[in-house]
Amino acid sequence: EKGLGTVAILSEKWYNISGQKLKNLRSESKKVTWASPKSVFKSFFVVVISVGIIALVLGLLDLGLMSLFRLLATVIPAFGG
Repeated sequence: EKGLGTVAILSEKWYNISGQKLKNLRSESKKVTWASPKSVFKSFFVVVISVGIIALVLGLLDLGLMSLFRLLATVIPAFGG
């Protein structure tokens, strides 16, 4: 019985602490300056375009190097293995 009382007290303390933390979270989230949807969309668009350009450049670089190594393999037999 003594153990059950301790559990009840601990769960009540946990509930009070959790409630206070949620109140603090709500209070702090009101202080945050949130980005506008327009700003978020612009940033998303810039990231998507940047990733696309980088992927294209790396793909072309890979294709060019692969072609160069094939050419070297035909010109220099030892290079091809």
